[in-house]
Amino acid sequence: MTSLDVSRIITGIPVAILLPIAITQLSFNGIYSMITAFLYGAYVSLPLFPMWQFWLSIAVVPVLHLAIRRITRTQHTPVAGHCQRAVIRTYGRSIVFIVILCFAVIFGELITQGYSGLRSMLELGLNNNVAIVMNGGLAAVFLGGAVVGLIVKPIVMSFEKPATSVPRLLQVGAHVGHIERLLFFIFIVGGASSAAALALTAKSLVRLPSMSDDINQAEYYLVGTLSSAAVCLAAAVGTRLALGLAPL
Repeated sequence: MTSLDVSRIITGIPVAILLPIAITQLSFNGIYSMITAFLYGAYVSLPLFPMWQFWLSIAVVPVLHLAIRRITRTQHTPVAGHCQRAVIRTYGRSIVFIVILCFAVIFGELITQGYSGLRSMLELGLNNNVAIVMNGGLAAVFLGGAVVGLIVKPIVMSFEKPATSVPRLLQVGAHVGHIERLLFFIFIVGGASSAAALALTAKSLVRLPSMSDDINQAEYYLVGTLSSAAVCLAAAVGTRLALGLAPL
């Protein structure tokens, strides 16, 4: 096994275990979440195929996933449950969009290049560098979103005034969070850290006028943005190290 094979497995197995928990819509369905963990675990373990370690990993991943899912499952208050339903709708739309986009790319490749194009795409998808970047990207966008959600949860729980549109705020915050972490991750992994800083500054300038309207929303924005940038930076730096590149 090469060093990239090891990096692919080390970075991918934790993502396979935790990703279905971080994606809220999957976390509420044990069967779907276990299938997702199993399939992604098989994908990241492909360098081990057909050795016994491959079969052990794809057997252990869903078991560990279900164990962690059971441990982390908690009861929600009425406010938290209301917020959770809003986030579920947001995640559902994001997942559908990603699936449709992937099918559109595959269909376009099939139309333009035929079987050779699909084979090239398959080879690209199995490439270790691509797998490592995918592991880091999923960790930054979805696992990072779960971490940010835990950090801002005390602030969200204080949104009990009728004037505060909690579902709308959370939906917008979740969408913006997905996009900003994806952009930050791409910029930093691509070696354009200054572009990531520029994107963060641009977002702050856009949101600045509304920050003085509500102290809770201002705290939600500041804490969410800073924590989102921090977890994305950690994922991007870890991905660059796994690829054998300099941290920044």
